[in-house]
Amino acid sequence: MPQDRRIEEIEKYLRHAFAGASVQSRVARLPESREAHTFRIETQRNTYVLSLCREFVSGHAGATLEYLERHRVADVMRRLGSGRIVLTAAGPRS
Repeated sequence: MPQDRRIEEIEKYLRHAFAGASVQSRVARLPESREAHTFRIETQRNTYVLSLCREFVSGHAGATLEYLERHRVADVMRRLGSGRIVLTAAGPRS
């Protein structure tokens, strides 16, 4: 799947999962100096950060929506309350 399409699918998923929230997207660097695409989701109560490692964006072979739903990414983010979730080809980590 093309990288731009994968980013669009994830943004659509986040806008649906966090209806009414502000969703901002940009390329950034993780603390480990790895390049990532980062989404910042701001609700009235919390700010969530979802980062996609470059390997996930370019190398994840499966369907993006299935990955997000299988790992219940939005639910995990809500339970954390704040902080960062990083999507890797091996699965999400916080």
